[in-house]
Amino acid sequence: MCANSFSGTVNEHSAQNRVLYSQLRNSLMFVSWSVYPKGQQFDAEYFTSEDHAVDVAYSWSAEDHGKTMIVARDDMEWMEVSC
Repeated sequence: MCANSFSGTVNEHSAQNRVLYSQLRNSLMFVSWSVYPKGQQFDAEYFTSEDHAVDVAYSWSAEDHGKTMIVARDDMEWMEVSC
């Protein structure tokens, strides 16, 4: 009887671990960052990190005399950058 009780507990923990792993895996899915001049989303370039995208946005804005750049997260506007 104790063996069955212990086995049930192990199975419950195993099921809980699978659920937690699934939730963690889904929360760590790839996020796409893009940068483009305001109003010109067709000119977007994509990056794998927010920091890189923001750095590029500031550089492009400076090169284009302070033009506003959009940093987007998964194709949704995240912030406007200009300098």
